[in-house]
Order: sequence, then C-alpha cells, then structure tokens
Amino acid sequence: MKALILPGLYLQEIEATPRRSFHTGVPVFLAHATVHVGIPRLVLSWAQFVAFYGINAPSGLLAAAVRGFFDNGGELCYVYALRPELGPMAALDEALDQVEGLEDADLICLPDLSQAPQWFAPLQRRVVEWCDAGAERFAILDTLQGASPEAAAQQVAQLKGRSAAVYSPWLVVDLLDATDVTDAPSPLAIAVPPCGHIAGSYARNDRQRGVFYAPANRSLSGIRRLDGEVFATAQGRSQVNWIRSFPGRGLRVWGASTIDPHDEWRHISVRRVLLTLQRWLQSALAPIAFEPSTRALWARVRRTVGAYLEDLYRKGALAGASPEQAFYLRCDDTTNTAATREAGMLVAEIGIAPVAPAEFIVVRLTYSAGELTLGSTNSPTTKKE
Repeated sequence: MKALILPGLYLQEIEATPRRSFHTGVPVFLAHATVHVGIPRLVLSWAQFVAFYGINAPSGLLAAAVRGFFDNGGELCYVYALRPELGPMAALDEALDQVEGLEDADLICLPDLSQAPQWFAPLQRRVVEWCDAGAERFAILDTLQGASPEAAAQQVAQLKGRSAAVYSPWLVVDLLDATDVTDAPSPLAIAVPPCGHIAGSYARNDRQRGVFYAPANRSLSGIRRLDGEVFATAQGRSQVNWIRSFPGRGLRVWGASTIDPHDEWRHISVRRVLLTLQRWLQSALAPIAFEPSTRALWARVRRTVGAYLEDLYRKGALAGASPEQAFYLRCDDTTNTAATREAGMLVAEIGIAPVAPAEFIVVRLTYSAGELTLGSTNSPTTKKE
C-alpha cells in the first residue's frame, strides 16, 4: 500500500521477511560443573568447552557428552551447570526456566543423570513433561549403564509423552586429558551415556538432509566400542533406539522412535517437524503482536505461513502428490468469528501431513494481547471443508 506524503513522494509499507529456518540440532546439556553455575553458556567448539569448564569436574560425563557432540557433527550447543544446593528436582526446574528462552536450542540432554540413580526416572519424567507442555524442545534420553532390553523397555513404559527418545547402550570412549584438545587417542577409556554423540548425529543429519529425515542408520564417531552386547532382537521389543555394531559399517544408530507407541507420533522426524514449525511460527509472527485482527492481517498471515509450508513441501518434509495433500492453512472468517475479533484475537488453523497424504496434524494458532498460543492435535485428522 502506497501513501502520498508529498507530491512525488510516497511511503510504501514493506513487510519484513521473517526468518524462514532455524538452527536445529542444538542441544542444551543440563549437568553439573564447578564453574558458570546457573548460567547457560553458548559453546561453539570442544576447545571452547575445555576453556570454559575443564573436563574433570564433577563426573566427567558432561565433558564426554560435549566431546561426542562435536565429534559427530555438532556445531553449537549450550551448557547449563545445575545448582546442586537446590536439590535435584528444584535444580532441574530452575534450569528449565533458565533455558526456555534460548531460541536456537531445540534439544535437551542430561548426561550425568545416572549419578543420582534414585532421581533418574523422576527427573526424566519431568523433562518429558516440560518438553510436551509447550517448550518446543525434544529430549534425547539415556538408559542407565548396563540396562538390559527388559529394563530399558520398562524405563520407556514409565515415560508418558511424545517429545523424547531413549537411546542405549552406553559407549566406551577415550578418557579425556585436560591438557589435550586434539584428536590424539588416549590409552585409557571410560563408559559414557550416548546422548551427546546422538545429539551430534541429529545436528549432522539436520544439516545434510533436514529435520524431517529420520536420524537413523547414521554412523557414530569417537567411540571405541559399545558398553555391552546388543542383540538384533532388542530393537523390536520397545521404543528404545539401540546403537549397534555392524561388521564393515561401524557403530550405527538403529532406530528412530519416540517414547510414544502410537503410530502417529512414534517417528522422531514427525515430532521434530511439528516442533520446528511451532518454533518458526513463534518467531515469524512476532511482528504482528498487538495488531488488530483485520482481513488484511489474515491475508498477511496466510502469505507468510503459506510460503513457509510451500518451502517445507518442496524440500520433502510433507507427504502428498500436491501441496493440497501436504498441508492446508486457514486464517479467515471461519477461524476468526465476530466473537474472536471483538476479543482482539487472531486465530489460524494449520494442517500438515508429515507421514501420509491428507492425514493432517493440526496446529491451532491464537494471538491475543500480544501473546501467541499454539496447540496441536494428538492424532492426524482428515481435512475438514
């Protein structure tokens, strides 16, 4: 729209181009350290982590996880050192509050959770609840060291949610040397949980293929061997994702299942596509905060979000022979009734088909008083005309 200001001088409103993609595969490592306690720190390399935190305190599992992340293709992560004086649950709750505003972070790892076995299950449940309650993060969880397939399956059965995956077994890696930030092998070894190596694999997979591709059958680096034997039959017993050793192919992630056994949410890629979409909506639609819910604004939302969904479809993130089978978007009189407009609300409905054509997972977007609220269906639905 051009507005005449002076003869020959026009003012034209140009919509800001929203950021159309995010860093993905960016974990927050919640663990114990002796420095930078209670502060989320951005870490861009293994050498930078050593400079910030060292490698020996208090358990060494944090350092091994971060090293595994960078060894497997990770490019940036955050580290949050928990405050032990608060107690395990209160320290975790404080950490989750502190890291919620880290816009680029989309993964959560807890590498030294096994140091307090009595708190292992309650803390994992708390993280899953937080991820599912609108945090738009995905948790990469470990089993306890030496967990049998039966114990691992029982662990998953106790976790209720969609935004998490469990990996096993632990990995045997070089014992880190505080004076060495190179790749030189160490004569000593230590068993560590796999979450850091898996997070690095996620990051590499996202960068090379996209968040919508399953992070499975990916090779892992920086590992001597598995900490225990994994039988081929273990993968089919539960939602646990087992890491296996294959002759001539090395160590590979063999599975891409969330902790949810229901078909519509069992694929990690499906859940992460939805979480990434929700994060993008939060950022891309922030400029419309406090704007009146008018037809012009609805059209602007349709253009902005529609372009992003088209891009996802072209990249192969959505299923369908045509865009109409892959997604739909409503932001019009049907979603914005007279009552919602009088209340100052803007409502949009977005359906995406990440698995099967025309089987839509629906996201309902509501803007009210400058605050964006997102909700999604628990199962796919067909499009309603």
